Amino acid sequence: MVPPAPLSLASRYPFTALLCGAAIVVSVGSMFGLSSDPFILDERAFWSQPWRIATTVLPHGSPFHLFFNIFWTWTLGVAIEHIFGPRRWALLVIGSAAVSSASEWAVTSSPIGLSGVGYAMFTFLWSMGRRDPRLAVLIDRRTVQVFAAWFFVCIALTVSGAMNVANVAHGVGALVGYLVAAIVAPRKFPRWAAISALAGLAVVAGFAAGPGRERLNPWAVAGTLFDRSQPMLEGERFQEASILLERARTLSPRDERVIAFLTYSLMKLREHDRALQTLDTYIAAAGHGSDLVFVSALAGSADCFEKGWPQAAFDYSQRAERLKPGDARPSAFAARALGAMDEVELAVAEAERSLRLDPSQADLRDLIKALRTDGHAGSDGDGTDPAPVPDPQ
Repeated sequence: MVPPAPLSLASRYPFTALLCGAAIVVSVGSMFGLSSDPFILDERAFWSQPWRIATTVLPHGSPFHLFFNIFWTWTLGVAIEHIFGPRRWALLVIGSAAVSSASEWAVTSSPIGLSGVGYAMFTFLWSMGRRDPRLAVLIDRRTVQVFAAWFFVCIALTVSGAMNVANVAHGVGALVGYLVAAIVAPRKFPRWAAISALAGLAVVAGFAAGPGRERLNPWAVAGTLFDRSQPMLEGERFQEASILLERARTLSPRDERVIAFLTYSLMKLREHDRALQTLDTYIAAAGHGSDLVFVSALAGSADCFEKGWPQAAFDYSQRAERLKPGDARPSAFAARALGAMDEVELAVAEAERSLRLDPSQADLRDLIKALRTDGHAGSDGDGTDPAPVPDPQ
């Protein structure tokens, strides 16, 4: 393989230099706290900000990630710009950036980094060397081994959970590079066939990343909706948040984060029937407890009790008990709610059940005493207010 061109020649290869420089500026800026959000691919690319499909290759996750990609982008990009000119360079780089990023977004999540473009440059030069022996020196056997080995190492890292790598972008980028080489120098099939294949790949990737993503990758869409709801919840825009979270629940009905925060937002909107139905649906589908959903149910019980709605407080406590039957807190909340409704015998039974699970609750003994003495307990002055519950946020 030809060695990397000296950096002093950057002015002679402005396209490659600009791409590398932009990636360095955006990546280093994000490492020092500047937001790279305007560049990263998300759903906004398909309705108002199309540049994100290509600019998502600029941010990088770590110094090593940045150095590795810049090295190969500069080395291979200069060779392509020098031999094939800026028009073919732009076709390869922009095409591979957009198609590989859209493909990764369609099946996983937001891709970052120039790896997909790097694999497109690699297969383009490798394929051109097979078409024209004079170009074979551009990609030698060792370079082929490096790219092939790294491709499979990245898959292994992702499968093992050690690192999240955009493997789809690598593979699709490599395919784009091969097809662009077939367009530039047809060999086994005519140019029109290569153009049709590249256009078809772009259309499929665009559809899968846009309108078809909810069916192809509903869990990732749900995660995106969940992330978008968080600033709304922090700003107490519960109606807007609940709309996004309801849609996310439809796509991913067992996502405990979505269920917990949807319950929380509906509870804040006083839409208790919908909140309880959300919990019931989750409990029936999941069949097991979730700490986050459990806390949201307890928070609903505490909030309703404090606001003087004992029936709703009792209903939330029952969902919490179904989520974690061995936890003492749901019965304690149920006892207080039942006491406020003058359901003395049931309140005492729930309090005693909670004490069997956790004998250290001295306040429940006071509650039982008050119930048996006065036949009533509420949230006003009897020392039996429910203990604070962690906010799901």
